[in-house]
Amino acid sequence: MKAYNLKKFKKLVEDADMVYGTVSLNAAVRVPVRVRKKTLLKYLSEITPGTWSNELVIYAETGTSPKGHKTLKLV
Repeated sequence: MKAYNLKKFKKLVEDADMVYGTVSLNAAVRVPVRVRKKTLLKYLSEITPGTWSNELVIYAETGTSPKGHKTLKLV
């Protein structure tokens, strides 16, 4: 897992074949979910440049699926 700024994270999302996140059902159960890449990029592009967006840090993990797809897992 690495920390990425907004610009580098957008590039990772564009290069990834599949994007995953997690949803907490309760304190003990977390379920992996698939995130739509197009929608995520849309909302990331709506973030206005400013002081807080320069300091924004997003934690993610990159990898490769058994079928060879580039995956990105948001933490």
